[in-house]
Amino acid sequence: METKETWLRECEGGVLVCTQVQAGAKSTQATGVLNKRLKIKIKAAPVEGTANEELIKWPAKTVGIPKTYILLTAGVRSKIKSVKLQGVRSEHVKQCLLRNL
Repeated sequence: METKETWLRECEGGVLVCTQVQAGAKSTQATGVLNKRLKIKIKAAPVEGTANEELIKWPAKTVGIPKTYILLTAGVRSKIKSVKLQGVRSEHVKQCLLRNL
């Protein structure tokens, strides 16, 4: 696993999180950084957008912002996704998302 935060960067109005998602896990959680992306295991199956919905709910709850402040900006049908969290700073997002590693 890598330690440099290349998966997280400030952007206009918030933070962009580059992720690699594994759907169908036992629970939703970040498991580390791999290939310059935050690896996230998602409890939901990759069927009809349910994994994408979970990818929006989980950081909203973890970071403490409304789901409406989170946008899936790339990777709707891919395991490689980019998510924009609006109205937050990168240090706060990093601390919250990596809390349980």
